[in-house]
Amino acid sequence: KIVDGTIVNADVSATAELDVTKLGNGTNDQLIRTNGTNVEWFTPTFTTSSSAVGGDLSGTIADAQIIANAVTSVEIADNAVGNSELTDNAVNTAELTDAAVTANKIANDAVTTNKILNFNVTSAKLATGSVNSDKIVDLTIVNADIADATITNAKLAGSIVGSKLTLTDTQIFVGNASNQAASVALSGDATITNAGALTVSRINGTAVANTTPTANQVLAYSSTNSRWEPKTLGRSRVRAFLNANQTVATGSDVKIIFDSESFDTNDDFNTSTGTFTAPVSGYYQVNARIRFDFSIGTPTGNDRFSLISLYKNSTSLLALGSRLSFRDTQSDLLRVNDGLVLSDIIFLTVLETIEIRGFHNFSSGSKNVVSGSAESYVSIHLLSE
Repeated sequence: KIVDGTIVNADVSATAELDVTKLGNGTNDQLIRTNGTNVEWFTPTFTTSSSAVGGDLSGTIADAQIIANAVTSVEIADNAVGNSELTDNAVNTAELTDAAVTANKIANDAVTTNKILNFNVTSAKLATGSVNSDKIVDLTIVNADIADATITNAKLAGSIVGSKLTLTDTQIFVGNASNQAASVALSGDATITNAGALTVSRINGTAVANTTPTANQVLAYSSTNSRWEPKTLGRSRVRAFLNANQTVATGSDVKIIFDSESFDTNDDFNTSTGTFTAPVSGYYQVNARIRFDFSIGTPTGNDRFSLISLYKNSTSLLALGSRLSFRDTQSDLLRVNDGLVLSDIIFLTVLETIEIRGFHNFSSGSKNVVSGSAESYVSIHLLSE
């Protein structure tokens, strides 16, 4: 009922699924294609399904394979590779760009000690106030870790034992001019052992005798031994005299060194220096006599004289004794050798000193103070305290 050649494309249903047998027969291994106008059979450049393929492929038309290492980033679309396309543990350091992993890519608590390079965490990576005692290994803080002058007294009290401090044997800590503790040796009048035993061996630079005192004794200066010694003090009584002539240059005010003693109950007089030291504060009777030898030489000019004097602490004149004057018109007096005497009561505080001095200004040169217990002497007696 259909006229030949009258069925057109519009007459065929879109879902007709026409069997290939409805098309004209092609030749062996031909393919169907459209030439832009009509559907036609065509013969491809390869001849059979077993023909080899090339480029990034290997195998045949029927069994083509992508060759190894042929797929590069160019063949992969951006964002096309997902987690499921990656083999577990397949991404290593070489696959990561330097500095590309951000904090958001690291799970909380995922970084362990093994993942941190030794000695690689710097102070810039630690938050202020983040390191507490629990994070510091016991006994690991050394001297170099502590800034100078940063530890206060409050941090020391009751917390630092002796084994944590370094101090030279027998030395002590003393604050220096920079207000810092410095290790120094104890010096001056005392010494100390490493067991803490303090020994006072001197007082104001003067040695102290290593003698155990007895009851009612006091520490007093011994002029004989030039040191402090324990003494049982009685009332001070001294008489000293010149045992060898002493030369006094003209015009000189010279201390007389009474070098021998008749008695010295408390050892208050020093025969080496001619000095008396008051053992206690009180009133002292002082008597003294010296005699110059004027038998040789004639004084020239008027107002030539000699005298005796008493000084305290080597600087203060306390008393003048007798004065012997000579003039040219009285040359017969040159052979009259009268002694010069002094007598006074003075007050001395403890450890004050006194001395006797002699003076002359004879033009004939130096004169001797005559020695002898009866010729030149001094006597001192404590009257009351």
